[in-house]
Amino acid sequence: MKTKSRIISSILAIFILTLTSCSEETNELNLSSRYSENDKAKIVETIANDLGADIKYDREVTKKNAIVFETEQEARDFIKKMQKLALNNNILYGGNNQELAKVYYGSAMSTGFATLGFTVVTGSNGCISSVSGDWSGMTLGLGYSQGATNIGCHSATVCGTVSANLFFEGAGTVYSQNVCYTITIP
Repeated sequence: MKTKSRIISSILAIFILTLTSCSEETNELNLSSRYSENDKAKIVETIANDLGADIKYDREVTKKNAIVFETEQEARDFIKKMQKLALNNNILYGGNNQELAKVYYGSAMSTGFATLGFTVVTGSNGCISSVSGDWSGMTLGLGYSQGATNIGCHSATVCGTVSANLFFEGAGTVYSQNVCYTITIP
C-alpha cells in the first residue's frame, strides 16, 4: 500500500511540474508575442534616443543569455546606472610597490552583482608592464572588450567597450558603452 501511495505521489509531482513548466513557457511566449519585431525595434530605438545610449535590438539575445528585467523602466534605470558608472574613470591602486614584479588589482565599476576590474602587472623596474580588464562575479550577459592602452611607468590609460545583453518585455538588446580608465599605482 505504501508503494502504491509513493508511485501515485510521484506521478502527481511529475504532472504538476510539467504543468508549471508549460505555463512558464506560455507566459514567455505571450510576453514575446505582445509586440511585433518591428515594435520591439522601435521601442529599443526610442530608449537609445531618450538616453543617448548605444543600444540595439538583437533577436539572438534571450532570457538565457541576458540580464532580465520585468519592465522597460527597469532596463532604462540599469542603462542610466551604467552610464553614470562609466563617468568614474580613475582607478587608484593602493599598496607598496617595493617588491619585484608585483600584481595589482582594482575595480572600475560595479553593477551590484558583477565588477569590472583591472589587473596591473609591474616589471622588475617597478613600472607597469601590462594592464587587462575583465568582469568578475555574476557576469551573465556582461562583456568587456579592451581597446587602446597607453602605459607609462606608474600610470596607464586603458580604453574599451563595456557591453550588456538586456532582455525586457520580450525584446533582446545589446547595450554598449565606451569607457576609458586612468590607472595609477604608487
